[in-house]
Amino acid sequence: MEEDCYEYSYYSHTESPDGSNCDTGDGEVPILLPPGADDWEQDICESESFIGNDCVQGIWEIMKQNNVAFNNLGSFLGERPIAELCLDIQNLNDPTRDVQANGNTALSGSTIKAKVTITLNSQSLNRSKLGIARTILHETVHAELYAMIVEANGKDALEAYIAQNPQKERFQLIWEYINEFPPTTSAAGWQHEFMADYYLTSMVESMRELSSDLVSDSYKNYIAVDSIVYPLNGDAFPWNWNDFYIALSWVGLKKTTEWDKLSDDLKSKYDAYTRQYEELEVLSAKCS
Repeated sequence: MEEDCYEYSYYSHTESPDGSNCDTGDGEVPILLPPGADDWEQDICESESFIGNDCVQGIWEIMKQNNVAFNNLGSFLGERPIAELCLDIQNLNDPTRDVQANGNTALSGSTIKAKVTITLNSQSLNRSKLGIARTILHETVHAELYAMIVEANGKDALEAYIAQNPQKERFQLIWEYINEFPPTTSAAGWQHEFMADYYLTSMVESMRELSSDLVSDSYKNYIAVDSIVYPLNGDAFPWNWNDFYIALSWVGLKKTTEWDKLSDDLKSKYDAYTRQYEELEVLSAKCS
């Protein structure tokens, strides 16, 4: 199970399986694609713990080779990045929470020298490589959203920034989500609501692209022979790869308004896909 919450140094956002909101921050930036996509990963720093985890490093290398996440990270790349982006692995478990976070994205520093850190939970790495890749991708969206806050010189200055830059319509859209889904009333938080509305399709395509390298041949062969999914409740149904990618993409967004609009049968179906895959995928396609 996956979840997204939030913590703060300056701002922060954590991912948990159901997508509940433990956050107090906000942000986002237009996608700026700098030249040299082949070298984009050189602008991202990695902690010793991130570098030292061979399994996660292997996943990240595949994501870099496929340029997956590149479109989410334009604000951190090129000659004049809006903020520094770093990748880390730490123990994020919180004894006060029933569901532990898979990852966290935190914004620290000042708007002049801002730093965004994506941290994977070292205690939640005993799952599929594709699931971990999805967490990283999910967190890069949060990172890009925080970069928008930095570009606007902070959340309190966002409204003024919009007035001064009316051509930057994406900032206006973010402002609307911040006001519509405040942390006091929104279980998911505005960032998750925004992701469910605008990033789900791109997430599905990324999962499709990464599955060729991260889903084991053993699992693919198993599905070819026994292509049935067994939900906890309801009737079994045939496996469909596109529905599987959609199911993965919903992980971390299950407190959003869009998720609530789905029928109970469809929610059960998506949950069954992710549960069955995590249970039956071979160990060689998982981290530990």
